[in-house]
Amino acid sequence: MPSYAEEQKRRAVETVEECGGSVTRAMRRVGYPTRQTLYHWLNRRDASHERKSGRP
Repeated sequence: MPSYAEEQKRRAVETVEECGGSVTRAMRRVGYPTRQTLYHWLNRRDASHERKSGRP
């Protein structure tokens, strides 16, 4: 499995947002990663946002 730099991950996740939430369009635009990997990054991002904004 290829390894991606944090900047690549950030850019891919931002591209999903730019594409209106379409993972398929984002993958086509940036040329990486797999659908499963991109969903994993999105889920990880969402989980970290919940922890930062939620009650302790």
